[in-house]
Amino acid sequence: MKHSLSPEERKKFLGRHEELFRDFTGREELLQTITRYKSYPHKLFPTTLRAHQHQVAAFVAYFLNEFPELSQKAGLDEERMIVMAWIHDDNEVDMRHGDIQSASEVHRTKKENEDLLSDIQQSIQCTAARFPEKVGGFLYRELLEDVGMRVDSRESQLVKFCDKMVGFGEALHEIHAGNTTFSTGMIDPNFGR
Repeated sequence: MKHSLSPEERKKFLGRHEELFRDFTGREELLQTITRYKSYPHKLFPTTLRAHQHQVAAFVAYFLNEFPELSQKAGLDEERMIVMAWIHDDNEVDMRHGDIQSASEVHRTKKENEDLLSDIQQSIQCTAARFPEKVGGFLYRELLEDVGMRVDSRESQLVKFCDKMVGFGEALHEIHAGNTTFSTGMIDPNFGR
């Protein structure tokens, strides 16, 4: 059911994270083991997937609070979006490549992109098999496929936008703190360029 939430309802729904993921045994611990921006050798403020996903969910709620007309006009299912933000990188714990930076996309060959897509598909299957079928009333595998591969729903497109904005903020935080490695070109160790 698609519906808009009030700011109070969004805040309340964000507070239901622990309840919604109660049966996802070991999930938070797995997410805590993956550090973002692994291709950068020096990080002043390393972020894990666990922290990142909570940041993206909070940013989704913030964005919807600031632009309520967007949700109403587009008929967005805001609860689905928040749950999707919480799980959008879950499959990266099962990927050979781990956390992939979107900036490395321009450096990958067609074959490397095909291999990466195969890795994403396999990791989604593995991750979906590890955890319950549903989260917050939504099919877990379908959410992973929508936000991780297809990105064809309006909800997943907005979650991906918020994901990029949070990642951009993480990089700016490093640069502002004086970490010059974030202001130079990166070399992705997965692809060697």
